Amino acid sequence: MAEEHGIFWLGAPPEPQQTPQHLADSDEFVCGIQQACESAGCQVKRFIAAQGVYGTWLVEFSRDATEERVLWNGKEQQLVLQVRSGHGSWDEPKTVPVANQDLEGFAAALEVLLSQDQIPQQQSQQGPPG
Repeated sequence: MAEEHGIFWLGAPPEPQQTPQHLADSDEFVCGIQQACESAGCQVKRFIAAQGVYGTWLVEFSRDATEERVLWNGKEQQLVLQVRSGHGSWDEPKTVPVANQDLEGFAAALEVLLSQDQIPQQQSQQGPPG
């Protein structure tokens, strides 16, 4: 039968692990991101913040009758534009790194990411005319 023994700590006992605080946890940040998307002509549907170490978040919206979303990939440190394809999957036509990871830095990166003139057009599924 196993016996219980007291634990002797060298120094202080370890601190309980706390979940790291992320920008996406603040209402001010969420509102700022939603406003940046709306300024680019997006109709925001929802904002989702992941509960993980990288601070990943996602904002879903529609624009020009197309379902789109922007993902902050905290691990890769970049914003990813995702556009719903006709097959139900998501295409990723554009990514943008975020230099300053504060509200102003994310808003500036969103402006670049969501600018229509810089998004590659989808290739036609048809072959060349002939």
